[in-house]
Amino acid sequence: PYLFTVYINNSVIYTGGLSVYNGIDMPTGVIQCSTNNGMQWSQTLLNWGSESVGNVMAFAAFGNALFAGTTRSGWSYNNGGLFKSDDNGLTWNSYDLGTGSVNSVNCFAVGTNKIFAGTNAGIYSSADGTNWTYRALDTYVINSLYFIENTLYAGTNSGVFDSPDLGFTWGETGQGTSAFQILSLCDISNQVYAGTDNGILHYTDSLGVKYWIPANGGIINSSVLSMTSYQNYLFATTGDQHVYMTKNGGKTWGDITENLIDSVTSIIIDSYHIYAATNGSGLWSRSLGDFTGIDNTSQSPSVSVYPNPAKDRIRINLRKTGSGTFNVEIINMHGQVVSTGSFPFQTRNQAVQMDCSELPSGLYSIRIISGHSSIVKKIVIQ
Repeated sequence: PYLFTVYINNSVIYTGGLSVYNGIDMPTGVIQCSTNNGMQWSQTLLNWGSESVGNVMAFAAFGNALFAGTTRSGWSYNNGGLFKSDDNGLTWNSYDLGTGSVNSVNCFAVGTNKIFAGTNAGIYSSADGTNWTYRALDTYVINSLYFIENTLYAGTNSGVFDSPDLGFTWGETGQGTSAFQILSLCDISNQVYAGTDNGILHYTDSLGVKYWIPANGGIINSSVLSMTSYQNYLFATTGDQHVYMTKNGGKTWGDITENLIDSVTSIIIDSYHIYAATNGSGLWSRSLGDFTGIDNTSQSPSVSVYPNPAKDRIRINLRKTGSGTFNVEIINMHGQVVSTGSFPFQTRNQAVQMDCSELPSGLYSIRIISGHSSIVKKIVIQ
């Protein structure tokens, strides 16, 4: 499927997108979930009554339920709206927000005892996930919702707005954003960043005056579809085949992309990996331990891979005290997993082998996954 969002809840990875048109069935919204770090996936196709559904754009967990927001696609029969799952994503039911003007739910934010939904016709909230109330900004398309402490920020098709009282009152956040479509919102240490249709803005203050300044550092004039942060690092994607990272508040950005051939639509981080939803190549991931300066708290194993170059077999030495199993993936230059293996922990110093005799010659990545941590090694196969 074409993916538009990725979400993590209780160590389960969820992706949302649109199924591929097969010439017979109309494309419809699709949700995939994995409980083993992306090794295996289950899939659910969404329907709104007898109609198909558009793109799955967002997820949120609230109470004991999981929510998905969908939007109209370019197909005339596709509907859009709110879906709810009470069984961790196994089954989904559509919910009406109570007005005929809403046909797209683009984003969510979860606050104190309430969940908020950003739609094509303003913001709605619910205390139980079933009964929804219109809040504000019905003349705006809400692309992003984001909480910082007790303030709720809304990124719209015409600027940034904020509410200090859980959505009852709203005002424009500073000045100078009304000319921008705000596509994503994020923060570092409560400093607000907005991804727009023309770069990244940072909301800052000097001598008590708050204002927006550019924070592009090399990615100017790009639509920033998604942002996420970890510690003092900010990550962004501009909808092409690249993911960027900054460690100085947006003054400079570096490209951290590896093995991506399709456009990236959404990114998210847990304590161990950054994940990217792509428009054609599934889910891409990279270990945070790859980046100098990031304190990845996982207990990563020590790994050596040889011989390099390899011809018939790849030998992997792993040094780690553990229980259960660890998984090995061989990934080609297109980001495709071409071979996998699962091995039990047996000794502190363990050696396993992977057959590579049938693989074409070229450069490959070997990813070793142990619990929530992973290590990637490069190898040439002859």
